[in-house]
Amino acid sequence: RNLQKQMNTITHLLEQYDGMVNEGLITRTEAQNIIKPMLSGPLLTNGKRDMSKTDMTLGLGDFLFVFDSKGNMIMHPELEGKNLLEQTNPEGRFVLKEIMAAPNNVLLYQWKNPSDTEQKPMITVNHYFAPWDWHIGLATYETNFYGWFESLKYLLISIVLGSYVITAILLTLARRKEKALRNSAMMSEHLSHTNESILMTLAVALEERDSYTSGHSQRVAYYMREIAKQMGY
Repeated sequence: RNLQKQMNTITHLLEQYDGMVNEGLITRTEAQNIIKPMLSGPLLTNGKRDMSKTDMTLGLGDFLFVFDSKGNMIMHPELEGKNLLEQTNPEGRFVLKEIMAAPNNVLLYQWKNPSDTEQKPMITVNHYFAPWDWHIGLATYETNFYGWFESLKYLLISIVLGSYVITAILLTLARRKEKALRNSAMMSEHLSHTNESILMTLAVALEERDSYTSGHSQRVAYYMREIAKQMGY
């Protein structure tokens, strides 16, 4: 989740409208009244913002909030118009004060909006827009932020398991091929021994026919070499 990229888009939009204010085209109040529904959706009669109708693309559970240095909520889906400077979260932390102490930063904390049934871990990317004294927070639940890591984890597990299957198949094929090669080598060796036996038998038979060199091993060896030449060995 690239919350920082979304925050950069918001900051760029504010800079454009602040430039129009500086040029005298609109007042700051007019600029802010244009910006609010663009970033947080229209204000409903119950004082809440309809985040589903913003001009921004936000993930499920994401929301934008803005407050000034006095802790007044300028924009918030449910708490707009309230002062939360001294309000603590379920952990006992003064979240707004922490954001002001470390602007342009990322903050992790527990939070519970009025519509939430329980506190949830939040991740907020913060930016301070000094020309309007706006502390801007782009918040998401921690489960949303790390959700894609879970998908990536299962993808990696599938890849690893798949590699094991492929490796097992390759090993099986390699073993079969190795076995076939061993059998081929054994057959070649057996054939070689058979050929040697045949050569020896022929040589001995020829030796027995030679009345002059009967019984001489040198003559046997000679006939073996001659026969081998004839057979191409």
